[in-house]
Amino acid sequence: MPNPNTNDAVWAVINWLAWFGAFGGILAMLGEVSIRSVLEKGVEAYGNVWRLIWAVTVGGLWGVGGSISFGVLLSLDDKLQNGLDGPKTDVLLAGTAIAAGFAGIRILRLASNRLENQMKELVKEETAGVRDESRRLLADESKKLAVLADVLTTASAVLDGHTDDDRSVDAERRGVIEKLLALRKDYPTIRTIGIYLARLYIIFEDYPSAIRILTEFLEARRKAGILPDVDDAALLFNRACYRALWGNKQEDPVAKEQLFKDGWNDLKESVKLDPTNLSEAKTDPDLKPLVKAGVREFTLLA
Repeated sequence: MPNPNTNDAVWAVINWLAWFGAFGGILAMLGEVSIRSVLEKGVEAYGNVWRLIWAVTVGGLWGVGGSISFGVLLSLDDKLQNGLDGPKTDVLLAGTAIAAGFAGIRILRLASNRLENQMKELVKEETAGVRDESRRLLADESKKLAVLADVLTTASAVLDGHTDDDRSVDAERRGVIEKLLALRKDYPTIRTIGIYLARLYIIFEDYPSAIRILTEFLEARRKAGILPDVDDAALLFNRACYRALWGNKQEDPVAKEQLFKDGWNDLKESVKLDPTNLSEAKTDPDLKPLVKAGVREFTLLA
């Protein structure tokens, strides 16, 4: 017969994770639009009020979905009932949920899968050390997610808080690159890490590295068995932009045309995966060099 105390504890954990996860998810979704744009345009930065409401709703739902996975993992082992020891656990769960919600359900899929495998192995053991080991693993994963959220926040501030030609923050930019590369080892398929890295490389006009890093993230997603989705569309869209920029730097017409052709193929695949990218492509000045009358035109992407 189920232990009512255990059920109450599990629901308490889920309640904590849901609320704080929703908060983190909303922050992440609102952060998709640059701070500068919000300050200049207000609500119009999101298109209109209804799009803003939709963004908050989706952000909240994905934050809840990501953080609730932790609650599910905790319920896998009823030995954890004695590990819910009040304020310390509350703080840990709140911090974990906000980081999880901010990072998004994409990251939580990886973290939760890893935790689930570890927890299933631990459940098989009938020793007193299972509870302590489970709590240690949860704490370790929570720390990684907290670091991830912190680095992504720093990267966003460095990218959106300064113009690209502001060389006074170059040292900070390089430091963020190193931190993102370190995070990539644990999260090799997360689009935000790849896009931030590529943008930082572009600021230093390192076009080959920007293109390479986006390519490696796309390949890692295929190796992980992730089906192409809107995240791939975003990676492809950015790679198309950077191939266009690098093509403009080429003096060899053959090399220039090849980069433009490859960039157009990226853009075509991006629009196929996420049709909303077409309208953005038409107004993005970085993509204009890819257009070639009668061969590569936006009307052909519709």
